[in-house]
This record gives sequence, structure tokens and C-alpha cells, in this order.
Amino acid sequence: MGKVITKSQKVSILTYDVFHKDCRSICDRKVQNITSCFLNNSSIYAVSKIGCSSSYLAKIVWFFILVASLIGSIYEIQKFCYLYWKYPVVINILVDQRKSLEFPAVSVCNLNRMRELDLECIRMEIARSIVSGTPLLLSNRRNLFPCNNFESNEDILQDIKHNAALRLQLKYYAMDEETRFQQGHNLSDFLENACSMSCKSLPTVHIQGAKIIIHDPSEIPSPEEDGFIVGPGYEAIISLKQTILRRLPFPYKDHCVDYKAEGKKYIFNKNDCVRTCIQEHNFASCGCIDQTLAVMNDLQPCNLTKMEEVCCLDDVLNNMTKSGPICDCPLPCDSIYYNEKVSVALLSHEAFFKKENTLSGIYSKQVFKDRILRLNIFYLSLERHIYEQKPKYKVSEFLSNLGNQFGLWVGLSVVAVFELLEKIFY
Repeated sequence: MGKVITKSQKVSILTYDVFHKDCRSICDRKVQNITSCFLNNSSIYAVSKIGCSSSYLAKIVWFFILVASLIGSIYEIQKFCYLYWKYPVVINILVDQRKSLEFPAVSVCNLNRMRELDLECIRMEIARSIVSGTPLLLSNRRNLFPCNNFESNEDILQDIKHNAALRLQLKYYAMDEETRFQQGHNLSDFLENACSMSCKSLPTVHIQGAKIIIHDPSEIPSPEEDGFIVGPGYEAIISLKQTILRRLPFPYKDHCVDYKAEGKKYIFNKNDCVRTCIQEHNFASCGCIDQTLAVMNDLQPCNLTKMEEVCCLDDVLNNMTKSGPICDCPLPCDSIYYNEKVSVALLSHEAFFKKENTLSGIYSKQVFKDRILRLNIFYLSLERHIYEQKPKYKVSEFLSNLGNQFGLWVGLSVVAVFELLEKIFY
């Protein structure tokens, strides 16, 4: 049976409907009043003309003018936003004249890594290491052990057997840091006795001299990438001019990184980051690392007496080269360069010993030529050039551009925005 509606219920429903119709009518009138008030009293000229014009045609014309102005302002703002979100930078150049400058660190790397007196025991150990297949690598591995030069592991062993330099370097990379230090040259040999570049050099080394790296004292030098070689019998005159470059981090285009602040294992600078990236790919693909990269040495090194591992290391580098820069190693945020200018001149045997108040008879001219090397390092000027990146657009400039565009095209201002909010909420 259907539900019976009484007369009192009909009156209640009717009253409820009338009440809601009245509420909707009041709300509609309120919205209409707010809209009319805003159109008539708006500080935006085009909006006020729409509200005040008596002709519908005039209202339509002013409406299209308002729309066109909005489109124009939005287009110009979009162009500026495109430039702003590229985060461009400008470079400020400052020439700073100082009374004194911190002298850089000078790292001198002897090209003869080991003393001659250790050669015999090394030769015996090398012979044993070749038989057991000691997993060692060379600093210039791709030149000494290119994959396409070998057809089998026996070819590699034969090449090592007939090349003393390869045997020496294989043994060298088998040593830990402490052993390398003990069998290397003492500071007194290198600086005082001038005997480490020739009289104690191994016969497998075909050049004499030292590699000089001038770098910031807080950084670890990279002899593989930086520096220059100077031979004995010469004086190297090295003039310095300090340059500082300060970059901006993400989102600016250099995406620079403060490697020291990050404190990642193995990574202290950009070069360490690149080496670590290559080692990670080596270990992932080959199950071993390239010891010559001098990072992640706690992992298993590859064995150069095995053709498969030699070719695997080559394949990793080839694939990384083909696929482009896949290592995320941005530039450091602060870099110091010394802009070295190197001039080299022959040392005079007589003048050198006369100036140093030593007995020239101790060294013959030939021995002098083979053992003595002098470095003369100095600042050419005490001024330093500072190149500092700055944002081309600041947030205040971004907001200013927005206000300018809306003000130019529409006549909109911050006051007009607050006026609109007042009409809506109050």
C-alpha cells in the first residue's frame, strides 16, 4: 500500500520548497549585486566600462578588448616564464688586488716509480705472479693490453714475458699503498741527493724526469689528467696567475656540486666521480675493476692475463662512449685555477754550483745533466680574477615582470586583486 500524505505534511513540503526558492533567489541577487558592483566600480578600466556602458554593443566591444588584453599579457608572460625557467646566469668578473696570496700545493711525481735496488726481488716475484695470474692492471691499459691484439691468454702471457716494462707495471699495481711507499724514492733522494731520476732508475723506464702538478692545497692532485713533465738538466720557470670560478647549483645549468660537503665514499672531486662511475660499470659487467683508476680498490681487480677480462673492460668503455655521457658528475661549485705559464732553460753546470756553494767536482757535467732539475715557481701578479655566476632573474624581478605585463595590457594591479577578493569574500 502507498504511503498516505496528510495535509500537514503537504504544507511542510510546500513551505520547505518555498524557503529554498527564496534562498536561491537571495543568493542569485547577492551574486548579481556583487558582480554589478565590481563591474561598475572596478579599477580595471575595461571591466568598469563593461559595467557602466548602457549599450549592449559597447559592453560586447569592451569585453573583446578585455579578452584580447588578457591574451596579449598571458602571451608575453609565457615568453618571460620560458626564459626564467631556463635559469640563465650572468657572470660577474672581479679583479681582486691582494697583499698576499696563498701559495698553491706543488706535487712532484717521479716518473721512475721504484728504486733499482728492489729490482731483483721484484723480478722473482713477477715471474711467480705471471704463472698464478695475479689480477693486476696498468695505468695505460688500453695501449699496452688492447683486446684486439690478442687471440688467446697465451698471447697475453707471451707479450708480458718479452716486455720488461709490462712486467714492472703489473707488479707495481699488485702492491698495496704501504709497499709502494717503501719501495719508492725517499724525499732525501729526490730533493737533496738528486739521485732518483737517473742513478737509481729502473732500466725498463725509457724517460727521466718528473711530472709537476700545481693545485689547490685542499684538493688531491690528478697526475693522469693534470700537470706537465720537466726533464733533468733544465730549470722550469713557472709563473702563476690565480683565477677563481664560482658556479651555481641546481636548478641552474651547471648543476654544480660541493663534493667535499657530500662526503661520499671514494669521491672527493669530479675526477674521482668519473672514475667511480666507470668502476661501477666495470664491476657490474665484468665482475672486477680496473685498478689503474685508483678508486674502489677494495673490490676484485681484473686479471690482465685473461683475455676475457681485458676485452670486457674494453667493451665497457666502448659502450659508455657510444651511449654518451651517462655519468652524473657535474662541475664543482668552487674551482681554483693557476693558469701556469712554463718556460724551460738549460741549467749551467758552473753557475749552478757556484751559486749553491757546493763542490762541482762531485758531479760531472753528464751526471749533472742526468740528475739535477730546478723548479722556479712564483706568482706573476698578486691580483686574482674571480668569475662568479649570478642568477639573471631573481624572484622579485619575476614578480615585477608579471605586474608590468598585467598593468600594461589589462591595467591590473595588486590593489585590483585585493579589491576582487574583497567583493568575493565580504
